[in-house]
Amino acid sequence: MASSGQAGTSRTASCAVGSPSGAVPPGGALVPYGRAARQDAVLARLRSEPAYAADCFTVWSAHPHAGETWSTTRTALLEEVLRPAVRALSPEQLTAVEEAASHTGSSRTAEAFRSWHRSGGGLRRRLGSRIAARVRRA
Repeated sequence: MASSGQAGTSRTASCAVGSPSGAVPPGGALVPYGRAARQDAVLARLRSEPAYAADCFTVWSAHPHAGETWSTTRTALLEEVLRPAVRALSPEQLTAVEEAASHTGSSRTAEAFRSWHRSGGGLRRRLGSRIAARVRRA
């Protein structure tokens, strides 16, 4: 286990929400894993521990081609769990998550986090741009 840098707290290297081994569970256990990630304690930890948020990003963005079940689960975790938590962070906390991501993975992990965070809501962002363009033309 690695220390998160805060006295009295520790983190696993893989965002182990309900997984004693610290690993993402195999296919059949993904539904309970997704439910566990939505618990209030996990959501609070995502907002209060930058290293934990970075760990979750690293794990939840890994293996995008590991199969439909994991792809669906990871997308939901990133968009429905992590993105709202990250949006609530202050600029200082966001910087701390980026720094933790570079320590958790690599500089590529930190850049992937920045890119993911900047991408906003994907479809929502594109629809918003289209609506704004139509309003401007009218």
